Amino acid sequence: MIHNHEVGGSSPPPATSQETFSIGKVFLFSYEIDRHNQNFYNDLNWLKAKSLEDNWESPLRYYGAFDYAVTAMASAYREKGEDQKAMMIYPNEDELSDQANLESWLGYLNHQSTNLEMTFLQSFSCLNADQLEERLAVKMIKSGQLESGAALMHLSHSGSNKQLLGDPFSFRIRDCHDCDHEEYGTLGLPYSKVLVADVLVQTNKQLLEKSSYEDAIQLGNAFYNFSYSGNARIFSWCDYPAYGMLDSWESWAYFSDGNWLPQEFMYTYDVELAKHYYQQAINYARDNNERAVATYLLAKCELVDFYNNPPENNQSDFVSGQYFNELKKYSKTPFFGRLIEECGYFRAYYTKQ
Repeated sequence: MIHNHEVGGSSPPPATSQETFSIGKVFLFSYEIDRHNQNFYNDLNWLKAKSLEDNWESPLRYYGAFDYAVTAMASAYREKGEDQKAMMIYPNEDELSDQANLESWLGYLNHQSTNLEMTFLQSFSCLNADQLEERLAVKMIKSGQLESGAALMHLSHSGSNKQLLGDPFSFRIRDCHDCDHEEYGTLGLPYSKVLVADVLVQTNKQLLEKSSYEDAIQLGNAFYNFSYSGNARIFSWCDYPAYGMLDSWESWAYFSDGNWLPQEFMYTYDVELAKHYYQQAINYARDNNERAVATYLLAKCELVDFYNNPPENNQSDFVSGQYFNELKKYSKTPFFGRLIEECGYFRAYYTKQ
Protein backbone atom coordinates (compact mmCIF):
# COMPACT_ATOMS: atom_id res chain seq x y z
CA MET A 1 0.00 0.00 0.00
CA ILE A 2 1.82 3.11 -1.24
CA HIS A 3 0.86 6.64 -0.23
CA ASN A 4 1.49 9.84 -2.09
CA HIS A 5 1.99 12.19 0.86
CA GLU A 6 4.14 15.28 0.37
CA VAL A 7 7.48 15.04 2.16
CA GLY A 8 8.92 18.47 1.47
CA GLY A 9 10.85 17.44 -1.63
CA SER A 10 13.31 15.24 0.26
CA SER A 11 13.70 11.48 0.42
CA PRO A 12 13.86 9.59 3.70
CA PRO A 13 17.39 8.70 4.79
CA PRO A 14 18.56 5.20 3.89
CA ALA A 15 18.24 2.48 6.48
CA THR A 16 21.30 1.93 8.62
CA SER A 17 22.97 -1.45 8.62
CA GLN A 18 21.59 -2.09 12.11
CA GLU A 19 18.04 -1.28 10.94
CA THR A 20 18.44 -3.55 7.93
CA PHE A 21 19.69 -6.32 10.20
CA SER A 22 16.74 -5.88 12.60
CA ILE A 23 14.20 -5.91 9.76
CA GLY A 24 15.83 -9.01 8.35
CA LYS A 25 15.59 -10.84 11.68
CA VAL A 26 11.90 -9.99 11.96
CA PHE A 27 11.33 -11.29 8.43
CA LEU A 28 13.21 -14.53 9.09
CA PHE A 29 11.69 -15.45 12.42
CA SER A 30 8.11 -14.04 12.36
CA TYR A 31 6.57 -17.38 11.44
CA GLU A 32 8.76 -19.42 13.81
CA ILE A 33 6.90 -18.53 16.97
CA ASP A 34 8.64 -21.24 19.02
CA ARG A 35 11.93 -19.39 18.49
CA HIS A 36 10.68 -15.98 19.60
CA ASN A 37 12.67 -14.44 22.43
CA GLN A 38 13.10 -11.03 24.02
CA ASN A 39 15.43 -9.87 21.22
CA PHE A 40 12.81 -10.72 18.59
CA TYR A 41 10.08 -8.94 20.54
CA ASN A 42 12.32 -5.89 20.89
CA ASP A 43 12.94 -5.83 17.14
CA LEU A 44 9.24 -6.21 16.38
CA ASN A 45 8.29 -3.38 18.73
CA TRP A 46 10.99 -1.21 17.16
CA LEU A 47 9.62 -1.98 13.68
CA LYS A 48 6.10 -1.14 14.83
CA ALA A 49 7.27 2.24 16.11
CA LYS A 50 9.17 2.97 12.89
CA SER A 51 6.06 2.14 10.88
CA LEU A 52 4.24 5.01 12.55
CA GLU A 53 6.97 7.62 12.17
CA ASP A 54 7.56 10.38 9.64
CA ASN A 55 4.06 10.60 8.17
CA TRP A 56 4.41 7.31 6.32
CA GLU A 57 7.45 8.44 4.33
CA SER A 58 8.76 4.90 3.99
CA PRO A 59 5.74 2.59 3.76
CA LEU A 60 7.56 -0.22 1.97
CA ARG A 61 10.61 -0.19 4.22
CA TYR A 62 8.86 -0.24 7.56
CA TYR A 63 5.14 -0.84 7.22
CA GLY A 64 5.53 -3.58 4.61
CA ALA A 65 7.90 -5.48 6.87
CA PHE A 66 5.72 -4.96 9.91
CA ASP A 67 2.56 -6.05 8.10
CA TYR A 68 4.32 -9.19 6.91
CA ALA A 69 5.49 -9.95 10.44
CA VAL A 70 2.11 -9.71 12.15
CA THR A 71 0.42 -11.62 9.33
CA ALA A 72 2.99 -14.43 9.56
CA MET A 73 2.78 -14.60 13.35
CA ALA A 74 -1.02 -14.76 13.32
CA SER A 75 -0.95 -17.51 10.67
CA ALA A 76 1.51 -19.54 12.72
CA TYR A 77 -0.62 -19.26 15.85
CA ARG A 78 -3.76 -20.30 13.95
CA GLU A 79 -2.00 -23.33 12.49
CA LYS A 80 -1.15 -24.41 16.04
CA GLY A 81 -4.79 -23.94 17.09
CA GLU A 82 -3.96 -20.92 19.26
CA ASP A 83 -6.57 -18.63 17.80
CA GLN A 84 -6.75 -16.49 20.91
CA LYS A 85 -3.12 -15.41 20.49
CA ALA A 86 -3.60 -14.89 16.74
CA MET A 87 -6.64 -12.73 17.41
CA MET A 88 -4.62 -10.37 19.59
CA ILE A 89 -2.23 -9.72 16.71
CA TYR A 90 -4.36 -9.96 13.58
CA PRO A 91 -8.09 -10.46 14.30
CA ASN A 92 -10.62 -11.24 11.60
CA GLU A 93 -14.10 -9.73 11.39
CA ASP A 94 -15.84 -12.83 12.76
CA GLU A 95 -13.67 -12.77 15.88
CA LEU A 96 -14.29 -9.08 16.41
CA SER A 97 -18.04 -9.64 16.10
CA ASP A 98 -18.26 -12.54 18.54
CA GLN A 99 -18.94 -11.76 22.19
CA ALA A 100 -17.31 -14.95 23.49
CA ASN A 101 -14.11 -14.19 21.59
CA LEU A 102 -13.99 -10.65 22.91
CA GLU A 103 -14.54 -11.87 26.47
CA SER A 104 -11.75 -14.44 26.05
CA TRP A 105 -9.43 -11.76 24.71
CA LEU A 106 -10.21 -9.43 27.61
CA GLY A 107 -9.63 -12.26 30.07
CA TYR A 108 -6.19 -12.94 28.57
CA LEU A 109 -5.20 -9.28 28.91
CA ASN A 110 -6.35 -9.15 32.53
CA HIS A 111 -4.67 -12.43 33.54
CA GLN A 112 -1.40 -12.26 35.45
CA SER A 113 1.42 -13.00 33.03
CA THR A 114 3.13 -16.38 33.43
CA ASN A 115 5.81 -16.21 30.72
CA LEU A 116 7.67 -13.98 28.28
CA GLU A 117 5.28 -14.65 25.40
CA MET A 118 2.24 -13.71 27.45
CA THR A 119 3.91 -10.53 28.67
CA PHE A 120 4.66 -9.55 25.09
CA LEU A 121 1.16 -10.33 23.77
CA GLN A 122 -0.50 -8.41 26.59
CA SER A 123 1.50 -5.28 25.74
CA PHE A 124 1.38 -5.76 21.95
CA SER A 125 -2.35 -6.55 21.69
CA CYS A 126 -4.00 -4.50 18.94
CA LEU A 127 -6.83 -3.60 21.34
CA ASN A 128 -6.12 -2.84 24.97
CA ALA A 129 -8.42 -3.76 27.85
CA ASP A 130 -10.09 -0.35 27.88
CA GLN A 131 -10.95 -0.59 24.19
CA LEU A 132 -12.22 -4.16 24.56
CA GLU A 133 -14.44 -3.18 27.46
CA GLU A 134 -16.01 -0.45 25.34
CA ARG A 135 -16.50 -2.80 22.38
CA LEU A 136 -18.05 -5.48 24.57
CA ALA A 137 -20.25 -2.94 26.34
CA VAL A 138 -21.63 -1.62 23.05
CA LYS A 139 -22.20 -5.13 21.75
CA MET A 140 -24.03 -6.18 24.92
CA ILE A 141 -26.22 -3.08 25.00
CA LYS A 142 -27.15 -3.40 21.33
CA SER A 143 -28.19 -7.01 21.98
CA GLY A 144 -30.31 -6.08 25.02
CA GLN A 145 -27.85 -7.04 27.79
CA LEU A 146 -28.28 -3.63 29.34
CA GLU A 147 -27.02 -4.08 32.89
CA SER A 148 -23.94 -6.10 31.92
CA GLY A 149 -23.17 -3.67 29.12
CA ALA A 150 -23.52 -0.62 31.36
CA ALA A 151 -21.24 -2.17 33.99
CA LEU A 152 -18.53 -2.75 31.38
CA MET A 153 -18.98 0.73 29.95
CA HIS A 154 -18.16 2.15 33.37
CA LEU A 155 -14.86 0.24 33.28
CA SER A 156 -13.93 1.60 29.86
CA HIS A 157 -12.72 5.06 30.77
CA SER A 158 -11.95 6.32 27.28
CA GLY A 159 -15.04 4.73 25.73
CA SER A 160 -17.43 5.83 28.42
CA ASN A 161 -16.62 9.50 27.92
CA LYS A 162 -17.19 9.57 24.17
CA GLN A 163 -19.91 12.09 23.42
CA LEU A 164 -22.94 11.48 21.23
CA LEU A 165 -24.01 14.16 18.77
CA GLY A 166 -27.76 13.93 19.35
CA ASP A 167 -30.38 13.04 21.94
CA PRO A 168 -30.87 9.29 21.43
CA PHE A 169 -34.18 9.27 23.32
CA SER A 170 -35.92 11.65 20.92
CA PHE A 171 -37.48 11.13 17.49
CA ARG A 172 -38.44 13.09 14.39
CA ILE A 173 -41.07 12.34 11.77
CA ARG A 174 -38.40 12.95 9.14
CA ASP A 175 -34.89 11.92 10.20
CA CYS A 176 -32.54 14.89 10.05
CA HIS A 177 -29.16 14.32 11.66
CA ASP A 178 -27.96 17.86 11.07
CA CYS A 179 -31.14 19.26 12.68
CA ASP A 180 -30.77 16.98 15.68
CA HIS A 181 -27.11 17.78 16.10
CA GLU A 182 -27.74 21.52 15.88
CA GLU A 183 -30.57 21.44 18.41
CA TYR A 184 -28.67 19.10 20.69
CA GLY A 185 -25.76 21.51 20.83
CA THR A 186 -28.01 24.11 22.48
CA LEU A 187 -29.40 21.83 25.19
CA GLY A 188 -26.39 21.80 27.50
CA LEU A 189 -27.02 18.14 28.39
CA PRO A 190 -24.36 16.18 26.52
CA TYR A 191 -24.91 12.42 26.43
CA SER A 192 -21.80 10.32 26.86
CA LYS A 193 -21.86 6.61 26.12
CA VAL A 194 -21.85 5.75 29.80
CA LEU A 195 -24.70 8.17 30.59
CA VAL A 196 -26.78 6.65 27.79
CA ALA A 197 -26.06 3.17 29.16
CA ASP A 198 -27.18 4.22 32.64
CA VAL A 199 -30.39 5.82 31.33
CA LEU A 200 -31.17 2.68 29.32
CA VAL A 201 -30.80 0.50 32.41
CA GLN A 202 -32.94 2.78 34.57
CA THR A 203 -35.67 3.26 31.95
CA ASN A 204 -35.87 -0.46 31.24
CA LYS A 205 -36.07 -1.18 34.97
CA GLN A 206 -38.97 1.26 35.27
CA LEU A 207 -40.72 -0.37 32.32
CA LEU A 208 -40.39 -3.83 33.87
CA GLU A 209 -41.84 -2.55 37.14
CA LYS A 210 -44.72 -0.64 35.58
CA SER A 211 -46.12 -0.49 32.04
CA SER A 212 -45.29 2.90 30.56
CA TYR A 213 -45.87 4.23 27.05
CA GLU A 214 -43.26 6.97 27.55
CA ASP A 215 -40.57 4.55 28.74
CA ALA A 216 -41.23 2.14 25.88
CA ILE A 217 -41.06 4.96 23.31
CA GLN A 218 -37.81 6.29 24.78
CA LEU A 219 -36.17 2.86 24.69
CA GLY A 220 -37.35 2.28 21.15
CA ASN A 221 -36.00 5.67 20.12
CA ALA A 222 -32.59 4.89 21.58
CA PHE A 223 -32.17 1.63 19.70
CA TYR A 224 -33.43 3.25 16.50
CA ASN A 225 -31.01 6.15 16.93
CA PHE A 226 -28.08 3.77 17.46
CA SER A 227 -28.66 2.58 13.89
CA TYR A 228 -27.29 4.25 10.78
CA SER A 229 -30.66 5.98 10.33
CA GLY A 230 -30.58 7.57 13.77
CA ASN A 231 -28.98 10.61 15.36
CA ALA A 232 -26.68 8.65 17.72
CA ARG A 233 -24.99 6.19 15.38
CA ILE A 234 -21.67 7.17 16.96
CA PHE A 235 -22.69 5.00 19.92
CA SER A 236 -21.77 1.99 17.73
CA TRP A 237 -18.34 3.31 16.77
CA CYS A 238 -15.42 1.64 18.52
CA ASP A 239 -11.67 1.72 18.03
CA TYR A 240 -10.74 -0.49 15.12
CA PRO A 241 -7.70 -2.76 15.57
CA ALA A 242 -5.38 -2.43 12.57
CA TYR A 243 -3.29 -5.50 13.24
CA GLY A 244 -1.35 -4.38 16.27
CA MET A 245 -0.35 -1.10 14.79
CA LEU A 246 -2.97 1.63 14.80
CA ASP A 247 -4.98 2.63 17.81
CA SER A 248 -8.18 4.02 16.38
CA TRP A 249 -10.51 4.02 13.41
CA GLU A 250 -9.42 7.59 12.61
CA SER A 251 -5.78 6.60 12.12
CA TRP A 252 -6.78 3.41 10.31
CA ALA A 253 -8.94 5.41 7.90
CA TYR A 254 -6.03 7.81 7.33
CA PHE A 255 -3.63 5.00 6.67
CA SER A 256 -5.99 3.28 4.22
CA ASP A 257 -6.61 6.58 2.36
CA GLY A 258 -10.09 6.98 3.83
CA ASN A 259 -11.53 3.57 2.96
CA TRP A 260 -14.62 2.63 4.96
CA LEU A 261 -14.22 0.42 7.96
CA PRO A 262 -16.14 -2.85 8.21
CA GLN A 263 -19.78 -2.12 9.01
CA GLU A 264 -19.57 -3.83 12.39
CA PHE A 265 -17.27 -1.09 13.69
CA MET A 266 -18.98 1.93 12.23
CA TYR A 267 -22.73 1.54 12.50
CA THR A 268 -25.61 -0.90 12.43
CA TYR A 269 -28.81 -1.26 10.45
CA ASP A 270 -30.32 -3.47 13.15
CA VAL A 271 -33.54 -2.01 14.57
CA GLU A 272 -35.00 -5.20 16.08
CA LEU A 273 -34.88 -3.91 19.65
CA ALA A 274 -36.41 -0.62 18.53
CA LYS A 275 -39.32 -2.59 17.05
CA HIS A 276 -39.63 -4.59 20.28
CA TYR A 277 -40.08 -1.48 22.40
CA TYR A 278 -42.32 0.32 19.90
CA GLN A 279 -44.61 -2.73 19.94
CA GLN A 280 -44.77 -2.43 23.71
CA ALA A 281 -45.58 1.26 23.34
CA ILE A 282 -48.62 0.39 21.21
CA ASN A 283 -49.77 -2.00 23.92
CA TYR A 284 -49.32 0.61 26.64
CA ALA A 285 -50.77 3.57 24.69
CA ARG A 286 -53.61 5.42 26.40
CA ASP A 287 -55.28 6.80 23.28
CA ASN A 288 -55.21 6.61 19.50
CA ASN A 289 -52.81 9.51 19.17
CA GLU A 290 -50.15 7.64 21.14
CA ARG A 291 -50.90 4.50 19.10
CA ALA A 292 -50.44 6.51 15.92
CA VAL A 293 -47.00 7.71 17.06
CA ALA A 294 -45.79 4.21 17.95
CA THR A 295 -47.23 2.78 14.74
CA TYR A 296 -45.43 5.37 12.65
CA LEU A 297 -42.15 4.68 14.44
CA LEU A 298 -42.60 1.00 13.59
CA ALA A 299 -43.17 2.06 9.96
CA LYS A 300 -39.80 3.85 10.06
CA CYS A 301 -38.21 0.60 11.21
CA GLU A 302 -39.90 -1.14 8.27
CA LEU A 303 -38.25 1.39 6.00
CA VAL A 304 -34.82 0.65 7.51
CA ASP A 305 -35.37 -3.07 6.93
CA PHE A 306 -36.50 -2.37 3.37
CA TYR A 307 -33.37 -0.38 2.57
CA ASN A 308 -31.13 -2.95 4.25
CA ASN A 309 -32.71 -5.93 2.48
CA PRO A 310 -34.65 -4.70 -0.56
CA PRO A 311 -36.73 -7.26 -2.45
CA GLU A 312 -35.07 -8.85 -5.45
CA ASN A 313 -35.58 -6.85 -8.66
CA ASN A 314 -36.98 -3.98 -6.63
CA GLN A 315 -37.63 -0.84 -8.71
CA SER A 316 -39.06 1.38 -5.97
CA ASP A 317 -37.59 3.74 -3.38
CA PHE A 318 -40.07 2.40 -0.87
CA VAL A 319 -42.80 -0.20 -0.59
CA SER A 320 -45.41 0.41 2.10
CA GLY A 321 -45.55 -2.20 4.79
CA GLN A 322 -47.84 -3.34 7.56
CA TYR A 323 -47.55 -0.24 9.75
CA PHE A 324 -48.00 2.29 6.95
CA ASN A 325 -51.30 0.56 6.23
CA GLU A 326 -52.32 0.56 9.88
CA LEU A 327 -51.79 4.31 10.18
CA LYS A 328 -54.99 4.88 8.20
CA LYS A 329 -56.91 3.83 11.32
CA TYR A 330 -55.67 6.95 13.09
CA SER A 331 -56.65 9.56 10.50
CA LYS A 332 -58.61 11.58 13.09
CA THR A 333 -55.66 12.07 15.44
CA PRO A 334 -53.48 15.21 15.76
CA PHE A 335 -50.35 13.19 15.00
CA PHE A 336 -51.84 11.98 11.71
CA GLY A 337 -52.20 15.60 10.64
CA ARG A 338 -48.56 16.28 11.41
CA LEU A 339 -47.61 13.14 9.52
CA ILE A 340 -49.45 14.17 6.36
CA GLU A 341 -47.76 17.55 6.52
CA GLU A 342 -44.17 16.40 7.21
CA CYS A 343 -43.76 12.96 5.61
CA GLY A 344 -43.81 13.01 1.83
CA TYR A 345 -43.75 9.21 1.58
CA PHE A 346 -46.85 8.85 3.70
CA ARG A 347 -48.63 11.79 2.09
CA ALA A 348 -48.09 10.29 -1.38
CA TYR A 349 -49.16 6.85 -0.13
CA TYR A 350 -52.28 8.04 1.70
CA THR A 351 -53.58 10.42 -0.93
CA LYS A 352 -53.44 7.67 -3.57
CA GLN A 353 -55.58 5.30 -1.54
